[in-house]
Amino acid sequence: MGAKGKQHLCNSYVGGFTAYISYFLKIQTAISIYTKDIKSSKIFRYIFKGDIMQIDFHHAVTYICARYAGFEHYEADIIAYSSQYVDDATNFGTINFSNGAKYTRINSSDDKYRVGNYTNLHNTHLLIPFHFLPGNAGLKAGEEPKEGFYEKLKCTPNSYVAKDMINACFEDRDASYALHRLGIALHTYADSFSHRDFSGTPHLLNSIKNIDTKNEKYQNDRSNLFYRLSDSLRGLKSKALKKLPIGHEYAKDYPYRPYLIWSYKKQNDSDSVIRNNILNMYDAAIETYKILYAYKNKINIYSDRFEHIRIDAKKFDALLYNFKNYTCQSADKRHDRWLKEINNERFFPMEGNTLEYKPKGKDSWKYLALGTDMEKEGGDELFFYTPHFLDSNWKLFHDALQIHKFDITNKILPNYGICLS
Repeated sequence: MGAKGKQHLCNSYVGGFTAYISYFLKIQTAISIYTKDIKSSKIFRYIFKGDIMQIDFHHAVTYICARYAGFEHYEADIIAYSSQYVDDATNFGTINFSNGAKYTRINSSDDKYRVGNYTNLHNTHLLIPFHFLPGNAGLKAGEEPKEGFYEKLKCTPNSYVAKDMINACFEDRDASYALHRLGIALHTYADSFSHRDFSGTPHLLNSIKNIDTKNEKYQNDRSNLFYRLSDSLRGLKSKALKKLPIGHEYAKDYPYRPYLIWSYKKQNDSDSVIRNNILNMYDAAIETYKILYAYKNKINIYSDRFEHIRIDAKKFDALLYNFKNYTCQSADKRHDRWLKEINNERFFPMEGNTLEYKPKGKDSWKYLALGTDMEKEGGDELFFYTPHFLDSNWKLFHDALQIHKFDITNKILPNYGICLS
């Protein structure tokens, strides 16, 4: 097939995918109009936006680890909110104020049903710095994996790249956005565990087959219309993406379910890869705690002292129990159970505080900073400016988001011979 024929085939494929998505969006619009509920779109977040599937870890477990490490509630709250908000900061562009002030922010996540996410370099600027941090095959800076460049891009838990990212936060601890940046980095760090061996760029290395579950013992949410429709549409999505294997699309949400043990085969390999999410989440929680403890106590992340930070096994056995036994497919429901146990003081005294998470709407960080409960702006709004905006959590988060991305793409990855800026 000649170049024109291949291009025609590609255009036909993208056109078909666009048709799928257009149909889905019409359904979403109808649901939203009928319910007038911002959460009515969760079916599409479940189908297309796999990153929400770990809210129970990014928010609740991160908060617990921060409290275990000695952070006060308000500090741990900022860290945990920032960690989860990486998945919910989908808007970008300039905020205009009525007094002439402006603030331009970037996003760290997106509505993944946009066709452009699969046909341009969007993944390079979004998925890689925030969700699919290249691990350089676990090698140090200056060392090269024999498999080549794309092997460098695959996520590797607790890699040297990830440690350099965390160390950059340690060196920035005096900034006004320091805790927000730490939370953002911990999101990316945790994702390196659940995204292991997948990359945020389109490549056949992300293509897997023969996916199987080893312990499918969870609440039968599939009997619910929401999940049956979700799984059906997910199947159409996977079929549409057959030529564009980005991240763990073929594995659906399997990497995110904490209780799941599952397996798959790589396209050109007869051996099965076994993934034990229970132990994977447990390891991620241990390392998250060590990072937070080191940050709090100013311990060098590259030192022997860091490697020998004491772990209270009894405390983390409680997390392990939840990873294994919170077996609902819905991440939101699992998250609610975590919040209930935290606020009921199962893990530690809350001293009158309550942990909750509101990414949009009244009392969210965005609402407190801008006074709006809109999920998405149209671009022509004028917001009322107050001096509080400069030190609001929403602005500090977005400040940290830009610093995090710049350091990853322009400072850290180039040290490993990875240019994706």
